Amino acid sequence: MLDVFFDPIDLTKIGYHKDPFLPCLGECIKCYSSEDDFPEIVPNSLAIIGIDEERGSHDNKGCEKAADKIRHYLYALAQPMSGINVLDLGNFKCGNTLEDTYIALTEVVSLLLEQNVTLLLLGGTQDLTFPIYKGYETVGRVMNICAIDSRFDIGGEAEINSH
Repeated sequence: MLDVFFDPIDLTKIGYHKDPFLPCLGECIKCYSSEDDFPEIVPNSLAIIGIDEERGSHDNKGCEKAADKIRHYLYALAQPMSGINVLDLGNFKCGNTLEDTYIALTEVVSLLLEQNVTLLLLGGTQDLTFPIYKGYETVGRVMNICAIDSRFDIGGEAEINSH
């Protein structure tokens, strides 16, 4: 059901190759890719979601490529201790309008949280924080944010955007 919201990733495009001598995080990720089907959502998993949406950006054109760039380095990290179930659900499909993306993203976040899945969202623009927050609010969960940005600015503007 959730697979309709995602595009598979191309592992060759992100530059990931398994190395038999260096166990990497990429080896233990169940990935929705051109070679593998959409992974089964299992409670207590960590789900990686790439977001290629940039229409809410005012001055950060090209950020739609961020998710796959981050994956290039993420997959190469050292493999964690066993017992962690990591899923890469692929790249979130953008809606016809930015508002469509907001609504679908809120829905997907809430559906995954209801299954007790921890989310790691890669890429996108800062305006997506609010629909993600709404997904957490829908299921009554607390949201912790780690944002790498030059400023943390909430409020003041009527329109939600990347500023």
